Amino acid sequence: MFNPNANRIIAFFCLVFFLVVNVWSMENKQAQSLAFKAYKGDLEALKQLKSAADVGDAVAQNWLGSYFREKHEYSDALLWFNKSAQQNNPVALNNLGFLFSEGFGVKSDSPKAVNYYKRAAELGNLDALNNLALMYAQGEGVTQSYRDAYVWFEKAADKGDGLATANIGIYYAQGFGVQKNDTIAFALCKKAVLMGVGQAQRCKAELIKRMDQNQINQADKLTERMQHVGVRTAINDYLLYVH
Repeated sequence: MFNPNANRIIAFFCLVFFLVVNVWSMENKQAQSLAFKAYKGDLEALKQLKSAADVGDAVAQNWLGSYFREKHEYSDALLWFNKSAQQNNPVALNNLGFLFSEGFGVKSDSPKAVNYYKRAAELGNLDALNNLALMYAQGEGVTQSYRDAYVWFEKAADKGDGLATANIGIYYAQGFGVQKNDTIAFALCKKAVLMGVGQAQRCKAELIKRMDQNQINQADKLTERMQHVGVRTAINDYLLYVH
């Protein structure tokens, strides 16, 4: 069964994979386009992006930080991520967490990374939810706790993240942080497969070897219910029913 602690692809590692945030004045897609053009050498695009950042646009500040990060100009990246984060931009908070987690341009500081991830996660940032869960799973910057990892993975899964859905499926299959339950595990891994997470097929294949047809039927119904009411509600309802 694949490793539940395997590092997920960090969305902000490449410019084109940043999350969409349209809370502040500049549209995220507009800022993203300017940052990408600037990275390709368009000085006018860089000028426009910096002008917006200079007047306090949090989205532009985050993307300007992203531009500098991709250029390996980490001090400038840190500066602009910080400015954006001061306005509670969850994407910028997550990006700061990543810099401190990996030690890009700063001394690696896992507790500080956890702090930034937690702030972003509490604002609903999907990448931060997963990154924070991984920090707990691996015991980086916090006391290792599969239970806490599960809590944050579940929040991400409930927001529709396929990898998080697969991870909590594995947690139920192995009994990491939750009571082992093959029916729930199968339902989650099946849902993850339906969401395009091919690795979760291995989880399904191993589970089916030890499940009877009644368990599989229950799991199929649970997967369907997850599609309608969400992961957390479906699991909680199922556990109340079986107990």
